[in-house]
Amino acid sequence: MQTGTTPNGGTSSSPNASFPTSDDAMRKTDDAMRKADETAERLIDKAHGTVDRLSEKVQPTMDALSEKASHAVDRISQRADQIRGGGEAALESTRSFVRENPIAAIGIAAVAGLLLGRMRH
Repeated sequence: MQTGTTPNGGTSSSPNASFPTSDDAMRKTDDAMRKADETAERLIDKAHGTVDRLSEKVQPTMDALSEKASHAVDRISQRADQIRGGGEAALESTRSFVRENPIAAIGIAAVAGLLLGRMRH
């Protein structure tokens, strides 16, 4: 049996051993790329299906949360309006009292000032 030297420096058992040609390498590369593309397409299709199923399951929950959030905003807005209205009513009541009882209002303010002054010391 004769031995020969391969292009990469090794030896082959036959001088007529076949080496892959550039066409063979290109063909194998093309096959590998095609298989990779097919696998990627299958994975993409599966991912789309999974996302669609999850979306269908999550949508009712999202709708319910959106509705509850909308109701909460409405209630908070109504409460804020009530508080604003209550503050305005108290202010108007105080103004009326001061107009009708200016001396009593001055006395109340003086006592409140004295009490606050003593609390600070």
